[in-house]
Amino acid sequence: MIPLNFQTLFRKIERHLQDYGVLHTLKRGILYLFRRFYENRIYRIYRIDLTQFIPKLIEHSEFNFYILESKNLYRNIIHQIEKMEEWLKDRVESKLKSGGICLVALDNKKVIGFNLVALNKIYIPLINLEKILKPCSAWGEQITVRKDYRGKGLATQLRYKIFAELQKRGIKKFYGGAFIPNIPSLKLTRKVGFEEFVDLHYSKLFNHKKWNYKRIR
Repeated sequence: MIPLNFQTLFRKIERHLQDYGVLHTLKRGILYLFRRFYENRIYRIYRIDLTQFIPKLIEHSEFNFYILESKNLYRNIIHQIEKMEEWLKDRVESKLKSGGICLVALDNKKVIGFNLVALNKIYIPLINLEKILKPCSAWGEQITVRKDYRGKGLATQLRYKIFAELQKRGIKKFYGGAFIPNIPSLKLTRKVGFEEFVDLHYSKLFNHKKWNYKRIR
């Protein structure tokens, strides 16, 4: 039996290969070895004005969708979400209790995709950044679709449905981010109407950390 820490490592490598390709995964692996001393990353931030968004009706979806939040913490669903994304392990429940919501796509009882959203405070571990959101704003913490359900338009459905849900809750601005090499993620953001507007350059040399914002439009 493979130890859990190696299972997590293998899942992480597999996901990086899918998202970034071989060369960037190798580069990230080398940088990971030196992460205690040096880090240098560029994170692209995007946004959408939900006051201008017209909800798109998606008829006859073959999947069921469910809003998970603090008042309905279904542990089985949370456990499946945390297995899909290793960085969320033991964090989903606390994020929901602090005001976040998660749109979940289900095939029967199996979680096949989700979009986790923060409504108050965010923490982006990849660039070691913590922020308090402005009123009527939200941040997309994670959107994931199971590998065997990709290519079916599920990620697009998750985005449009979370836009509509946030509109109902009075959210006007919805933000998110991704590393520039994550081409599939950025293609999806453009497809559903996000505007890319800032590159956040994060660097760390020993204990000195620095964040620089550069507008791209």
